Amino acid sequence: MRVAGIPFSTIMLFVGVAAGTMAVLVGVLNGWTPFWTLARDKWRAYEKWANDELRSLYQGATAFVFPSLYEGFGLPVVEAFASGTPVIASTGTSLPEIVGDAGCLVDALDVGAIGAALERVVDDPAWADALRVKGRERAKRYSWDACASLTATVLREMA
Repeated sequence: MRVAGIPFSTIMLFVGVAAGTMAVLVGVLNGWTPFWTLARDKWRAYEKWANDELRSLYQGATAFVFPSLYEGFGLPVVEAFASGTPVIASTGTSLPEIVGDAGCLVDALDVGAIGAALERVVDDPAWADALRVKGRERAKRYSWDACASLTATVLREMA
């Protein structure tokens, strides 16, 4: 399946609703390029995001939708969690383990389920706020300090 000429398995979305206009950023995950934004039916290409720009996108998004079909770990989900953005991710691959109860899991090929999850984030602020809180807490489990500590523990045990 392809969306806008891009294999569906590589699509990620940032969704923001402001002043009645929905903006959707769609991107290919290989190096974060290219990106497009859709607002009022106009596409604009973005070639590369600096870390602070990417952080601003996460923080400004109403939701982060990640319907990945092939995912090794899910770092974009952790980034969204750390930014306090509600996450909607696919039930496939490693994502359920990363997301846990801190986000909404949907079938990546079920457009209706993705749409319903987006509507709930927009229409149910209490639920969206709960996802923000849970996501920030869950992101703490995946810090680089925690990774280094666990790696050091494994290496000591192997020595």
